[in-house]
Amino acid sequence: MFKRKKKPIESVCRVADLVHPTYLNTPMLINFLASIDDGVSFSSDVAQKYDRIRKTTGEGTASGAVPSVASLLGLNLSASGKLSHERNNQETTESKFVRQHTAASLFNRLRTTLDKAKLIKVVTSIEDLQKVQPGALIECAGVIEKNPMDVVADLYEDARPYFLQQKRMEIRKDDESLSEDEVREEADREIIDMDEIFKVVAEDVRKSKVVDLPMTIAGVQIRAVLAASREYFTDEVEASLLGGEFKVLGKVTRAEVVEGKKLTTVRRGVIGLIGEERLELLMNSMANTDIELKIPEVAVKSPWVQIVPLAIYI
Repeated sequence: MFKRKKKPIESVCRVADLVHPTYLNTPMLINFLASIDDGVSFSSDVAQKYDRIRKTTGEGTASGAVPSVASLLGLNLSASGKLSHERNNQETTESKFVRQHTAASLFNRLRTTLDKAKLIKVVTSIEDLQKVQPGALIECAGVIEKNPMDVVADLYEDARPYFLQQKRMEIRKDDESLSEDEVREEADREIIDMDEIFKVVAEDVRKSKVVDLPMTIAGVQIRAVLAASREYFTDEVEASLLGGEFKVLGKVTRAEVVEGKKLTTVRRGVIGLIGEERLELLMNSMANTDIELKIPEVAVKSPWVQIVPLAIYI
């Protein structure tokens, strides 16, 4: 016969509350958990105890005055003069194992703790945004976009052969006396400046440690800019965000509800020194071609909120 004694493990979150983070700033996560729980552990020890009870019975015959002796030995004397003895042997086995936490499981624990303590402000309206101050911890849901300069750099790389071909056609139309080699050389000279500019743009975007991601908060006309760490915002994470609606939990650094205020998403590195107006001229030069290109805007208009994201999740 086996009896299993196991200490119940209290669940920290309901099944309906379980979320999967696609982007997770782990140092920020650990700092939050350590502050709330006075330290953080990635594992916990769990013990399980099993009890086994074994019963044995022996019999024998007896005669004469034996009751007093029998009772001393723990024997029972039956009416037929038979002696019986029962013995219970209990064996206990205890096993221990270590339960490991993952970054995702720790985030679920943290989010549930913060939610129960009512420390998360949910932004679903302009009125909610008006109450938000820098440093607030907020949650919002919506569609997240690629950084505009990431988009432009990729567009130029893909569309360059078409730009070059269009430039050759323009040169040939202006001067039909030129040979094919002369047309090709002239087109290469005219496009080389644009090559250099977009080369700088691409290198600057990829070496930046922070990437600004525009976001449209669902159901309201509020824009957000997520200042995400490039270390955790990998190509795989970026690909997983395309075409879906995600939630964001993070700390507010700025918020603006006054109409007409802009927040640029190209303010870091060399690109930031070029200036928003020059960048828009450069991007418009790409748009003014026979090739249909969807050029993103480099700034978001108010109302907007800037967030350092702890996690992007579903």
